Amino acid sequence: MKKYILLRLLFIIINLIIIFVFFYFVLEYATNEKYYGLAFSEYYKVTLSNFKVYIFKIIRLGDWGTNNEGIPVWEVLVERIGISLKINLLALALYVPAGILLGFISAQLKNTFVDRFISTTTLTLGSIPTYILMYLLVMFVGYYSGLVHYQYVEGAGINNYYLPVFALSIPPIATFTRVIRGELIESLNSDHLLLARAKGLNKRQLMWKHLLKGSSLALLPEIPSAFLFALTGSFFVELVYHIPGVAELFYDSLLNIGPFGVHYVNVDLNIMMIIMLFYMAITLIVILIVDILHRVLDPRIFIGSKSSII
Repeated sequence: MKKYILLRLLFIIINLIIIFVFFYFVLEYATNEKYYGLAFSEYYKVTLSNFKVYIFKIIRLGDWGTNNEGIPVWEVLVERIGISLKINLLALALYVPAGILLGFISAQLKNTFVDRFISTTTLTLGSIPTYILMYLLVMFVGYYSGLVHYQYVEGAGINNYYLPVFALSIPPIATFTRVIRGELIESLNSDHLLLARAKGLNKRQLMWKHLLKGSSLALLPEIPSAFLFALTGSFFVELVYHIPGVAELFYDSLLNIGPFGVHYVNVDLNIMMIIMLFYMAITLIVILIVDILHRVLDPRIFIGSKSSII
């Protein structure tokens, strides 16, 4: 297991380096008009020289540079990163158990009104894009009903998280409910479960003692995809709800507001680089955690591999 974790960490570092270098060269070209019309060899020489200076500052001095306003980008990111992480982690803590619970109930009450209601509701809500769902929640639950704030309010505490967390959780809940329901129904018809039923175990006992763990294992590979989907959706949710998080910082680093409210492109290279690295690192770390949990909960994954012998 230790060897596996070290190899995966090495894989993450290599991926981050490759993506970091690629984005730097692309953004460096896109944000500097002086490169337009240059031959690729000239552009490569100049950009490589700038990149060496940039990397030297990061590695030796811990300096990620400043934004267009002269503020250190690391300080700017730290101010925004907490709220974005909190929203996504709260959503993760909601849609995983909620999806498992609804899938369990739907499978146990297969072909009943409750099953049809859960399946239809999750399928309908899950098919709505996150940003449209957020707009609907803001209008009807926030603005018209007044149940919660219709936009982020500084110092409002937990009231600021109801709508964004719910909007991010609905699509994964729909996916997890479908996966758990399908796994449970399929497992109930397997030979070893039929044998257990013959020994006197009822359907509820089979669900809790034998099937739920196995079905939850089938859900683990879906979690990274769901988290990545929610992380992407969080970008739009934060903008719609006016949350001062990483998404707003990214938007401000890409577009500025000029005279008369006109938006114009003004890419902030240093800000965009550190935001890109943040999103990629979070995604890869979540994938690693899920893979480790999968191997811990299901040791059969080691069978037939060299790591199972080590």
